[in-house]
Amino acid sequence: MRELEHDEVARGFRVYYEQIRRDWADPEDVLWQLQMYVLGNAQPRPKVLRAALVVLAHFFGRCDIFEAPPTGWQPGVGMPA
Repeated sequence: MRELEHDEVARGFRVYYEQIRRDWADPEDVLWQLQMYVLGNAQPRPKVLRAALVVLAHFFGRCDIFEAPPTGWQPGVGMPA
C-alpha cells in the first residue's frame, strides 16, 4: 500500500475511533465497534477475524488510533490486567 493511501486509511480509522469513543466508554466495546467497522456485522471465519485484528493492531501500533495516556502514566504501573 502506498504511503498516501495508508495515511488516508489511517485518517479514516482515527475519525471513526473518535466518533465511537464518544459513545462507548468500555475499551472492549470500542474494539468491538472497530472490528465491526472492518468486518461488517457478519460472523467472519476465524482466518478473516485474525486478519481484521492484525489490521487494527497495525493502526494502533503506529499510533494512528490512540489516545494520549494520562500525565504520569507508566506501562504496567497500577494497571490491572
